[in-house]
Amino acid sequence: SSGINAEYGEEIELMDDSRLFGPEDPKKLTDNLPARLYGCKWKLIYSTFQHGISSSTLLRASRECGGSSILIIKDYNGYVFGAFASHPWNNPEPKFYGNGECFLFTLHPEFVVYRWTSKNLYCQMIETNRINKGGGSG
Repeated sequence: SSGINAEYGEEIELMDDSRLFGPEDPKKLTDNLPARLYGCKWKLIYSTFQHGISSSTLLRASRECGGSSILIIKDYNGYVFGAFASHPWNNPEPKFYGNGECFLFTLHPEFVVYRWTSKNLYCQMIETNRINKGGGSG
């Protein structure tokens, strides 16, 4: 099992192992999460290794997730990147929602966080065939 260092030595747990995290990645991400999430346990809801490559399974699992979430992707070149979503992925209408807590990030080859610019409210959206994070000129 893996751990996340949430708040100066206070460790929170990942309830499942992740194949995409390096040893320091959970701490890096946790240090950038909203304070309201310190001490939370994170559960793996979808993995291509466990659930196969199916966008409908990913979308169904995302809709059933009852809170904030982190999406992590590894591409064919070995780059690891993702997004933190402040709200559950269960909005029934295809429109953007969420708030300024949302952010995008890269883990590999270098850790970088891309914060909300406040230029628009295009934070997150789920549709029948895709998940959207950010958008517009912001």
